[in-house]
Amino acid sequence: MWGSDLGWPAWIFDGTSLKAGAALPRKIGLADDLLILGNFLDHVGPEKLLASVTGPLHFQLVPRTFDRLRSAPDVDSAIKFLVRALAIENYIVRFEVEQGDDDFGIRVSVSEDLGIVGEFMEITAATYLLHIAKVFEPAPYICDAPGRAELSIRGGLPSWHGVLIEAGEYEIHPNSSSTRLRLPKQWSMARNGSHDPVAWASEQEWLEARIAFHQESLSPSRLKSALRTVIESEHRVPRLKEIAKAEGISERTLARRIADLGITFQQVADEIRAELAVEMLSAGTSSIAGIAQTLGFSHSSSFARAFRDWYGCTPTQWRTHDG
Repeated sequence: MWGSDLGWPAWIFDGTSLKAGAALPRKIGLADDLLILGNFLDHVGPEKLLASVTGPLHFQLVPRTFDRLRSAPDVDSAIKFLVRALAIENYIVRFEVEQGDDDFGIRVSVSEDLGIVGEFMEITAATYLLHIAKVFEPAPYICDAPGRAELSIRGGLPSWHGVLIEAGEYEIHPNSSSTRLRLPKQWSMARNGSHDPVAWASEQEWLEARIAFHQESLSPSRLKSALRTVIESEHRVPRLKEIAKAEGISERTLARRIADLGITFQQVADEIRAELAVEMLSAGTSSIAGIAQTLGFSHSSSFARAFRDWYGCTPTQWRTHDG
């Protein structure tokens, strides 16, 4: 939205690996993502950016996404659906649904290491969710539901947060331990007059299938298989973004999933190379130099050092002992 409104000035891409153009590519890396947001904050300022988010909902809810939410039975279901969908490929901003006796809340968190960029991301994400809750007005989603939304803000209340107060759509609570959007339960559970049970059931099936696909795509066995294919066919260790592209997912999603498994991409690559090394040594059809080259090592000595780390002996010693 911001890039389109400003006509895509070149400064949007300063410091990134992207070329200045008429739009952003469909997928970008985490570093470029953060740099672009930082550029907007530096050149436009948080006040104007936040004002554009708290204003009318003209930022892009793609038609298909809107249709998915429009068929939900109530605001509660629509936001829970959106939170689960975002969690599939979003690891910068984390959402946590909190269900209380009297309210429905969404806690939004970003690493504090990101400073004002992270704080801005938390607030805009929470505001975005509020707009989702209000997007169905006046068809009676929340028009007759009592209560008022509340937005708790992590940290203090800098001058640019005044935009939130001016919007007047919710109560602001600064100096909170976390950023949290609260909706009264009567509001969040208000029935949707446009609810389509058949369409909503279809959307639920789509989301479950999407989640299952990503979980399967990112399983350790699937990851190892993808790495092994490249190493065997191209005699090199692929980069993380290559595997992500081959699996049809974003690089950040792959990085998050690997981290959730408690491993690193390099550890998986080394495990595959260790397995292949033993298989090739046992086959006895390739020289040690040839095996090193096949596994993507620049020199036989590098291969020998890695093999010793894996098995406690050199390739020659292992082959002799195995023989």
